[in-house]
Amino acid sequence: MKPKTTERIRETVYVIGAGFSAGLGYPLTKSLLIDVWNRLPPAAQDQLVKVIEFHHPAFDPQRKTSFPDIEQLLTEISVNADLFDASRPVEGSFTKRQLEEVKETLLTTIAEWFHELFEAACHRPWLARMVDRFQSENAAIVSFNWDLILDHLLFGDGLAPESYGLVLCPTNN
Repeated sequence: MKPKTTERIRETVYVIGAGFSAGLGYPLTKSLLIDVWNRLPPAAQDQLVKVIEFHHPAFDPQRKTSFPDIEQLLTEISVNADLFDASRPVEGSFTKRQLEEVKETLLTTIAEWFHELFEAACHRPWLARMVDRFQSENAAIVSFNWDLILDHLLFGDGLAPESYGLVLCPTNN
Protein backbone atom coordinates (compact mmCIF):
# COMPACT_ATOMS: atom_id res chain seq x y z
CA MET A 1 0.00 0.00 0.00
CA LYS A 2 1.26 3.43 -0.94
CA PRO A 3 1.90 5.82 2.02
CA LYS A 4 -0.55 8.65 2.35
CA THR A 5 0.86 12.06 1.40
CA THR A 6 -0.03 15.23 3.20
CA GLU A 7 -0.77 18.36 1.25
CA ARG A 8 0.88 21.47 2.62
CA ILE A 9 -1.75 24.13 3.16
CA ARG A 10 0.54 27.04 4.15
CA GLU A 11 4.16 27.76 3.36
CA THR A 12 4.62 30.31 6.15
CA VAL A 13 3.67 29.97 9.80
CA TYR A 14 4.09 32.70 12.43
CA VAL A 15 4.13 31.79 16.11
CA ILE A 16 3.04 34.64 18.34
CA GLY A 17 3.39 34.86 22.11
CA ALA A 18 3.07 37.37 24.90
CA GLY A 19 5.76 39.61 23.43
CA PHE A 20 3.46 40.41 20.52
CA SER A 21 0.71 41.72 22.82
CA ALA A 22 3.25 43.48 25.03
CA GLY A 23 4.52 45.26 21.91
CA LEU A 24 0.99 46.55 21.43
CA GLY A 25 0.95 47.99 24.94
CA TYR A 26 -0.85 45.19 26.77
CA PRO A 27 0.55 44.10 30.15
CA LEU A 28 1.85 40.64 30.83
CA THR A 29 -0.30 38.64 33.24
CA LYS A 30 2.42 38.74 35.91
CA SER A 31 2.14 42.55 36.09
CA LEU A 32 -1.51 43.05 35.17
CA LEU A 33 -2.77 43.51 38.74
CA ILE A 34 0.04 45.96 39.52
CA ASP A 35 -0.66 47.93 36.35
CA VAL A 36 -4.45 48.09 36.85
CA TRP A 37 -4.29 48.88 40.58
CA ASN A 38 -4.37 52.69 40.31
CA ARG A 39 -7.27 52.51 37.84
CA LEU A 40 -9.47 50.90 40.50
CA PRO A 41 -11.72 53.17 42.56
CA PRO A 42 -10.32 53.72 46.09
CA ALA A 43 -13.20 51.80 47.71
CA ALA A 44 -12.52 48.83 45.43
CA GLN A 45 -8.81 49.01 46.27
CA ASP A 46 -9.63 48.94 50.00
CA GLN A 47 -11.91 45.94 49.58
CA LEU A 48 -9.48 44.14 47.29
CA VAL A 49 -6.70 44.59 49.85
CA LYS A 50 -8.82 42.61 52.34
CA VAL A 51 -9.49 39.87 49.80
CA ILE A 52 -5.84 39.60 48.71
CA GLU A 53 -4.61 39.64 52.33
CA PHE A 54 -7.00 36.77 53.09
CA HIS A 55 -5.12 34.64 50.54
CA HIS A 56 -1.72 36.35 50.77
CA PRO A 57 -1.12 37.68 54.32
CA ALA A 58 2.13 39.43 53.31
CA PHE A 59 0.38 41.52 50.65
CA ASP A 60 1.19 45.23 50.75
CA PRO A 61 -0.07 47.43 47.88
CA GLN A 62 3.03 49.61 48.36
CA ARG A 63 5.29 46.66 47.49
CA LYS A 64 4.95 45.54 43.88
CA THR A 65 6.69 42.27 44.68
CA SER A 66 3.82 41.29 47.00
CA PHE A 67 1.13 41.40 44.29
CA PRO A 68 -0.17 37.97 43.28
CA ASP A 69 -0.51 36.89 39.68
CA ILE A 70 -3.95 37.94 38.36
CA GLU A 71 -4.84 34.42 37.22
CA GLN A 72 -4.01 32.99 40.62
CA LEU A 73 -6.02 35.74 42.36
CA LEU A 74 -9.09 35.27 40.16
CA THR A 75 -8.98 31.53 40.81
CA GLU A 76 -8.71 32.13 44.56
CA ILE A 77 -11.64 34.56 44.48
CA SER A 78 -13.78 32.06 42.54
CA VAL A 79 -12.99 29.22 44.93
CA ASN A 80 -13.56 31.53 47.89
CA ALA A 81 -16.98 32.54 46.53
CA ASP A 82 -17.96 28.93 45.77
CA LEU A 83 -17.00 27.73 49.26
CA PHE A 84 -17.86 30.91 51.16
CA ASP A 85 -20.87 29.64 53.11
CA ALA A 86 -19.39 26.20 53.75
CA SER A 87 -15.99 27.41 54.93
CA ARG A 88 -16.84 30.14 57.45
CA PRO A 89 -18.85 30.23 60.64
CA VAL A 90 -18.68 34.06 60.40
CA GLU A 91 -18.08 36.40 57.46
CA GLY A 92 -14.80 37.97 58.60
CA SER A 93 -13.34 41.05 56.88
CA PHE A 94 -15.61 40.82 53.83
CA THR A 95 -18.97 39.37 52.86
CA LYS A 96 -19.70 37.08 49.96
CA ARG A 97 -21.46 39.96 48.23
CA GLN A 98 -18.42 42.23 48.71
CA LEU A 99 -16.20 39.48 47.31
CA GLU A 100 -18.36 39.19 44.18
CA GLU A 101 -18.58 43.00 43.81
CA VAL A 102 -14.82 43.50 44.04
CA LYS A 103 -14.25 40.76 41.47
CA GLU A 104 -16.77 42.40 39.13
CA THR A 105 -15.16 45.82 39.61
CA LEU A 106 -11.70 44.38 38.98
CA LEU A 107 -12.79 42.61 35.79
CA THR A 108 -14.77 45.61 34.53
CA THR A 109 -11.82 47.93 35.14
CA ILE A 110 -9.50 45.57 33.26
CA ALA A 111 -12.00 45.30 30.38
CA GLU A 112 -12.37 49.09 30.12
CA TRP A 113 -8.59 49.51 30.17
CA PHE A 114 -8.15 46.83 27.49
CA HIS A 115 -10.68 48.65 25.28
CA GLU A 116 -8.51 51.76 25.58
CA LEU A 117 -5.41 49.72 24.74
CA PHE A 118 -7.22 48.13 21.79
CA GLU A 119 -7.97 51.53 20.24
CA ALA A 120 -4.34 52.62 20.55
CA ALA A 121 -2.93 49.27 19.43
CA CYS A 122 -5.01 49.16 16.24
CA HIS A 123 -3.24 52.30 15.05
CA ARG A 124 0.34 51.11 15.48
CA PRO A 125 2.03 51.47 12.07
CA TRP A 126 4.06 48.28 12.44
CA LEU A 127 0.90 46.28 13.14
CA ALA A 128 -0.70 47.28 9.84
CA ARG A 129 2.48 46.28 8.00
CA MET A 130 2.55 42.96 9.85
CA VAL A 131 -1.09 42.20 8.99
CA ASP A 132 -0.41 43.07 5.33
CA ARG A 133 2.51 40.66 5.40
CA PHE A 134 0.43 37.88 6.98
CA GLN A 135 -2.22 38.33 4.31
CA SER A 136 0.14 38.64 1.34
CA GLU A 137 1.93 35.44 2.40
CA ASN A 138 -1.36 33.66 3.13
CA ALA A 139 0.39 32.74 6.38
CA ALA A 140 -0.90 30.60 9.18
CA ILE A 141 -0.69 32.12 12.65
CA VAL A 142 -0.27 30.11 15.82
CA SER A 143 -0.96 32.31 18.82
CA PHE A 144 -0.45 31.59 22.48
CA ASN A 145 -2.52 34.68 23.28
CA TRP A 146 -6.05 35.77 22.63
CA ASP A 147 -4.97 38.27 20.02
CA LEU A 148 -8.33 39.87 19.35
CA ILE A 149 -6.59 42.72 17.57
CA LEU A 150 -5.29 40.29 14.97
CA ASP A 151 -8.73 38.71 14.63
CA HIS A 152 -10.24 42.14 14.06
CA LEU A 153 -7.64 43.26 11.53
CA LEU A 154 -7.40 39.97 9.64
CA PHE A 155 -11.07 38.96 9.51
CA GLY A 156 -13.23 41.92 10.55
CA ASP A 157 -16.89 40.91 10.38
CA GLY A 158 -15.97 37.74 8.46
CA LEU A 159 -14.66 35.95 11.55
CA ALA A 160 -15.79 32.31 11.45
CA PRO A 161 -14.56 28.92 12.69
CA GLU A 162 -12.72 28.51 9.38
CA SER A 163 -10.68 31.61 10.29
CA TYR A 164 -9.07 29.46 12.96
CA GLY A 165 -8.58 26.47 10.69
CA LEU A 166 -11.59 24.71 12.12
CA VAL A 167 -13.82 22.78 9.75
CA LEU A 168 -16.67 20.43 10.39
CA CYS A 169 -15.73 16.78 10.42
CA PRO A 170 -17.36 14.82 7.64
CA THR A 171 -20.15 12.58 8.83
CA ASN A 172 -19.96 8.84 8.37
CA ASN A 173 -23.06 7.94 6.41
